[in-house]
Order: sequence, then structure tokens, then C-alpha cells
Amino acid sequence: MLFVYITYFKQVIKQQSVPNPATWLVWSAAMLLNALTYFFLSEKNWYKSSITIIVFILMALIMLYSWKKGKFSKLGLLEGNALFATCLVGALWWLNKETAIANFLLQIILLMSFVPTIVGLLTGANKEKWPPWLLAVITYMLFTTGIIVDFKGDYSLLAYPVINGMIGNGSVLTIILFQKFKNDKSRLKE
Repeated sequence: MLFVYITYFKQVIKQQSVPNPATWLVWSAAMLLNALTYFFLSEKNWYKSSITIIVFILMALIMLYSWKKGKFSKLGLLEGNALFATCLVGALWWLNKETAIANFLLQIILLMSFVPTIVGLLTGANKEKWPPWLLAVITYMLFTTGIIVDFKGDYSLLAYPVINGMIGNGSVLTIILFQKFKNDKSRLKE
């Protein structure tokens, strides 16, 4: 996963990828809470939860870099609601300690937070390259495989890598590849 974010960060620095910083703010906040809930969900297993901690740190660094470089867009209604929902889930988790429910709700919030990036790609406001998104999907597939190999009946451990990792990242990857295919096809016609 470290390689995924290093690759992506290089693209951001070279302006080959233009992230939606508001989305990355939501992701950073939600991933902080995700790392905490996943740690407890995995029975305080540092090894199993290490990917969530690494992802949070790297997302926060990309978000801070984008903010520092003045690429921080305003929070839209969806991002604002997602950030509010993240805080609400955090408060509910703190009060009732229902880790599995809190973690699952976070996956829904994280999945929703892909929408501004997807819309940005479709409208041309965002620019992305496919390699880090593909690497992320592959990494989450391997993470899911690891959970299945060591499966002890707790399906809630699969929510994060499947919903956020494969479906969320996979949606962005699909749009990037479709646009690339469409652009390559139109170039061939010329």
C-alpha cells in the first residue's frame, strides 16, 4: 500500500493527478476513525490493522500537501454531510462501543465520498492516472485474501477492504480506464 501512495503522491507533485482535496479531507477523517475501529474490530491485532493505519497516515499527508499547495476546494454538500456523518459515527462509537456497526457505517461514508472524485473525473475537474488506482484495488484484493485465509467467522472484517478498497477504488479505476479507452479510440480514428 505504501507503493500505491508513493506512486500517487508523485503524480500529484507532477500535476499528473489533481485530487479533490475536500474528498481527501473526508477520507482522512473517516480513515482515522476507520483505523481506530478496525484495530478494535481485529481484537487489537496490529498486523491485521496496520494497513488501515498506513492508509490513514498517507491519505492525511496527501491531503495536507494539497491544502498547502492551495489546491483545497470547498466542501460541497456531499463532503460536508460525509464529514458530519463521520463525526456522528465517531461519537456513537465512543458512546456505545459497537465497533462492527461503526466500522460498517464508515465504509458507507467512505464509499459515498468517492462520488466527488468520480464526478470530477466525468466533468474534467479532476485528473487521474490509472496505475495507483489499479495497485490499490490489487492491494485490497490481497488484503481480502489474507482475511479469508485466516477467516474466523467475522464477516465485518471484510467490509473495509471490499467496500472501500475494491468497490470504491474500483469505481474510480473503471472511469479512468473507460476515459482512457475512449480517448485512445478517438485518437486512432484521426
